[in-house]
Amino acid sequence: KDNGYIEDKGLSIDREDNTKGYFPENCRWTTSDIQAQNTKVLWKTNNSGYRGVSLTTRKKNPYRAIIYVQGKQITLGSYSTALEAAIAYDTYVHEHKLEHNSNGLLNTKGIQ
Repeated sequence: KDNGYIEDKGLSIDREDNTKGYFPENCRWTTSDIQAQNTKVLWKTNNSGYRGVSLTTRKKNPYRAIIYVQGKQITLGSYSTALEAAIAYDTYVHEHKLEHNSNGLLNTKGIQ
């Protein structure tokens, strides 16, 4: 309880930085939705190599960037390269201060 646990809120322990271990400074109590966003592994079906980016069958701008926020899909746009789509995804995460992991393509001030 001293570390933020609230009974009957469906919380479980999560690592803020999932590349590091379970120690007090890296752990928090959070919902399963937040935990699902805080992953380092891409889905097996990912065909672009980037989080939130998929390759479509369209010839023009074949890469699509999407993000799920509170169970709703938001389409961020279609792009000619996977990198452009990944930057759009990361920008959205950064600008909206989301808990989602990004692709790591932005510096602390925004786009590199």
